[in-house]
Amino acid sequence: MADRIDTDVVILGGGPSGATLALALGRRGIRTVLVDKGHEPLPGVRAGGASSLVMTIMRTLGVEEEIRARAPVPPGWPRTSVITTGLCDRVLDVRGPRSRADEATTAPAIMQNVPSSVLETVLREEIARQPSVTTLYGCTFGGDLVQDEQGVTVVVQDDAGVPVTVRAQYAVGAEGANSPTRAAVGIGIEGHPHFTTRHTVEFVAPGLGALHGLGDHNQYWVINEDLIAYVLHQDAGRRWTLQIEEVAPHVEPLLTDAAALVRLAVRGDVEIEWASVRRWRANAFYASRQRAGRVFLAGDAAHATPPGALGLQQGIADGADLGWKLAARLQGWGGEALLDSYEAERWSISRALVEEVDVRGPHRLAAYAAYEGEERDAAILEDIARRDLSRLSLGIAAHGYVYGGSPVLSGPRVATGARFSASPLAEVGKQVPHRWLPDGRALVDTPGEGLALLHGSAHDPSWFLDAGGGAGVAVSAVALDDETMAGLLGAPGARRALILRPDAHVAWVSGEPGDGDPAVVDVVLGRVAQTV
Repeated sequence: MADRIDTDVVILGGGPSGATLALALGRRGIRTVLVDKGHEPLPGVRAGGASSLVMTIMRTLGVEEEIRARAPVPPGWPRTSVITTGLCDRVLDVRGPRSRADEATTAPAIMQNVPSSVLETVLREEIARQPSVTTLYGCTFGGDLVQDEQGVTVVVQDDAGVPVTVRAQYAVGAEGANSPTRAAVGIGIEGHPHFTTRHTVEFVAPGLGALHGLGDHNQYWVINEDLIAYVLHQDAGRRWTLQIEEVAPHVEPLLTDAAALVRLAVRGDVEIEWASVRRWRANAFYASRQRAGRVFLAGDAAHATPPGALGLQQGIADGADLGWKLAARLQGWGGEALLDSYEAERWSISRALVEEVDVRGPHRLAAYAAYEGEERDAAILEDIARRDLSRLSLGIAAHGYVYGGSPVLSGPRVATGARFSASPLAEVGKQVPHRWLPDGRALVDTPGEGLALLHGSAHDPSWFLDAGGGAGVAVSAVALDDETMAGLLGAPGARRALILRPDAHVAWVSGEPGDGDPAVVDVVLGRVAQTV
């Protein structure tokens, strides 16, 4: 291993966020160094499902099908949740869609139940095929980072403690919630670090599915006098995960006994071949900034949430967003405002999702104890209904978040701050609604690694093609039938148009039929300053 490496981008942390960023840069030919202390992805279940947004990003990176092929839970697994007092006890309700038919109409790639370790393995293998990416696995970063006007210098230690110096134009900290990068550049956190302690049990019980007889579901909630928890499949029926959110005081002495905890959730005589329990501290915080000069934060270094709060999705979305923006800047077709937009867009979404997390600590079992019988069941279902109505559970946090306050968004009705939208219409700052094109592509595919203009039959795209060519960015114009354009815009679309960025977010929508100012392209690429 060389004792000094010169590169364009150094990524500190090779989890889902850092690996996504490395692959996004590698596919664009950007010289990248990826540093991670592990020679292999972390074992165990840290995230068990990839949302439709995550799988759409994996689609653009060319690894969607490989992830589905290796996932131990088959594609198309039911997304229902069953609410019980124990897997072999009473069923209170079954909620959620019973098929993926509706989801397939809202995204080009449906959700996939897959352990994060499998996803990371596929990403690492694809990264190894990128000639512009150098991986330093088994190397540790302790916070030795100095930046100047020209770049960033970091020093990492290999397995033998030998220092390796990396000089890059930009650095990205993606090492997790205890990020040394965040500390090195003096970025604080806001919110609730370590707001409670939780437990995760992984276990092998091949006969559990036949024992409980509930059929296949995405989640099996267990709420009884002992605990609040949910059970997830790790595969189609042999390996399982029990995520414990809260236990009653009398159960606390059992928190080191994995098999006992499983039996409290099952309430049946289940045969357990192996079980292990892990204690961990839950976070709900976001960094006060996601950029300090030439240093950026991504993933849990920028925002940390407990399971179920879209942490995996947010980290991967960070990596994908920062990937195309860094590449644009380094390749010369993106301006400095494009890098500014990373923090302007991603930070506000991170904050909004962190603020959705219930950080009150253990309190629900005590609240339920105030009721008995049917009144208790009703209180439990009402509480879950409130959780289901949150922005997280509605699913609009996946494809329905709208960037605002960004220097690279233009056109009418640009949001001043981040928000969430369930509207089926195209909005500036939001990922374009899903449509399939006659050639088999989805609308999200049309930008490729540049910009795309979607336009109606009577809109002349020459202004856009000329402006994009002059800027040095790959551009394409896609003529949609007028009915499709009208469906996207909620108004007659023959003379209208919109611009999509590489992440398929709408960057501009024409204010009037037929309008098209070439200067808009420079705004979208961050090549001109724009007050927000």
